[in-house]
Parts: sequence; C-alpha cells; structure tokens
Amino acid sequence: MSMLQRQRQRQRQRQRQDFDDTWAPVSKLESVRSFLATAATRNWTVHQVDVKIAFLNAELTEEIYIRLPEEVDGGTQVYRLRKALYGLKQASRAWYEKLKDMMTSLGWTASNADPAFFWRETAASGYEGVCCHVDDMLIGSTVLANVIELKQQLGSMVEIKDLGVASYYLAMEVQQRSDKLLLTQQKYISEILERFQITRSSSRVYPELLEAMIED
Repeated sequence: MSMLQRQRQRQRQRQRQDFDDTWAPVSKLESVRSFLATAATRNWTVHQVDVKIAFLNAELTEEIYIRLPEEVDGGTQVYRLRKALYGLKQASRAWYEKLKDMMTSLGWTASNADPAFFWRETAASGYEGVCCHVDDMLIGSTVLANVIELKQQLGSMVEIKDLGVASYYLAMEVQQRSDKLLLTQQKYISEILERFQITRSSSRVYPELLEAMIED
C-alpha cells in the first residue's frame, strides 16, 4: 500500500467510530535526563534497542476495514484490519498499549509521572529503568545480565535490532565511561549547520558590540 493510499485511508477514519484515543506517551525530556543522570550516579550499563516496524505489532481494538489496491484483487474485496498500519490515527496509541503490556508482563511498572518510563527493583541490582521513545528504548541496570535478559525477552515478543551499548539517542551522542557519562550533540549541530548552509561560516567576536549590548 502506497503512502498516498494510506493517507487517504487515514483521512476517511471517523472519530468514535474508527478510533478513540490517538495520543501516545513518549519519554519526557525530564525523564531522559533523569535516566541518564541515574545511569551516571549508579554506574549503570546502558544499552539501546530499536523495535522494527513497531506499529505493525500492535493489535487493534476497533473494527477497521480496508480495501487493497485494485492491482492486488481488482478492488472487489474488503478486509478487516487486525493490527495497526502506519498512517492509522490510532497506530501510535496501539503500539504504546502493546509496549506497556509487554513490559508489565515482564515485571516492569510504568511510571505515574511518565507512562513511557518503566522501572523495577531487584535484590541483585536494585533500581533499574527503561526509557522509551516510540520504538527506541534505553535499558539501564548495574547488572549487565539483566540488560541482556530483557533484550532477549523483548526479542521473543517482537522483532528488535540490538544496538548494544547506547551511543546515540534523541540527537545526543552518549559516551559511557567508568566514572562518568558524557553527552554531546556534535552530529546534531553539524546537521543544523548543513541544513542552513553555514558549514563554512566562521564566528567573530566584537568587543565593542558586546559592550554595547551589555549596557543596553
């Protein structure tokens, strides 16, 4: 199904009949900062996982019917959609519900302050956390075996891409060291400079202008 066809299908959806909730939580910036700060202070090992074609794993609770392109079946058949498609208004919400069900079934709890942040406590490792931004997940624990186990459990439920030790998340480079966690945005800044075609520009400091600005 083409992007245009999915967009047309989405535009035909009627609220209360074809969908209810469309809002889906993602980790708040404050939660990401808190997660990374906790990782640094507790010396967590932080790994990253990407869920492939995440929305297609989500079951639909509403009755949605679609037609396939005419070249597939002549346009004469109607099919009930059992799982979400990219372009459905409720697709992101359905995926979050799927993610929440998976995490809670594995013993994790969604935070009341941020539903896209999951946590648990174990005797061996103490507090552990998982930060989720749609299909991009950070997993942190003092026990590497627990991180690996969670990745294996998730991989048995949905198809994932194991990115190993986290190195790039939400436009931030993440460098994990023995005594600290370093965050930079060099790649993001470079992309902005290239977008506005100012990669070859150079900055200049003018003391006179700076002094005038301070006085104002």
